[in-house]
Amino acid sequence: MSDWNSEKSAALYGINNWGSGYFRVNTSGNVQVTPEGPRDDQLIFSS
Repeated sequence: MSDWNSEKSAALYGINNWGSGYFRVNTSGNVQVTPEGPRDDQLIFSS
């Protein structure tokens, strides 16, 4: 079994597809939200 990473999580859940630039998984594996669109300030949710 290969090591899990944030890119694999994003691919599994498709967040970079349905997020339309407003939601994505960042390189740290946290959900990143840009409420005003992809070029706006970012909110990062982490555990």
